[in-house]
Amino acid sequence: MLFVNDITEEKSAIKRAMWIEQGVTVLLLVIGVVLITWQMRKVFKPLDKALQVVDAIAEGDLSQDVKCESRNEIARMLAGMARMRNQLRDVVQSMVNSGTTLKDLASRATRIATESTEGATRQMQVSQSVATAMTEMVSTFGEVSMANNFDPPSANKIDPPGATKNQLSRLCFSR
Repeated sequence: MLFVNDITEEKSAIKRAMWIEQGVTVLLLVIGVVLITWQMRKVFKPLDKALQVVDAIAEGDLSQDVKCESRNEIARMLAGMARMRNQLRDVVQSMVNSGTTLKDLASRATRIATESTEGATRQMQVSQSVATAMTEMVSTFGEVSMANNFDPPSANKIDPPGATKNQLSRLCFSR
């Protein structure tokens, strides 16, 4: 019976070893799944963040903050995206500033053109008034000349410079 007890003990030791082996295998599988899941999250979480940032930038939102604490290729990619976002933001701000400057210049040009048009209109009105006044003066001079039987001086009869006032005095006061 000693022999049967030894076999029974060996069978029970083998069963225990199999249970331990199966337990260790299951434990190693669970640890493996946990480690793989942790590594996948470590990789995919920054990738998800990168996709969110790319989508936000594509929709015009340049205020997205791009941060990554790791030091792998994904972190370098996110750092490049942050630089790209900053440069895009600078370009957009520059364009906005240029647009504002152009708008201001266009307003000034419009104001200057309006002022120039108003000035030209005033000058034209003054010129028309002067032309009308000169026409009236010539007409009045003609009427006075005809009333006094005056023969207007010709270019050959004009006195030397300085005598013009005298000629006009003679014309106006002689009857």
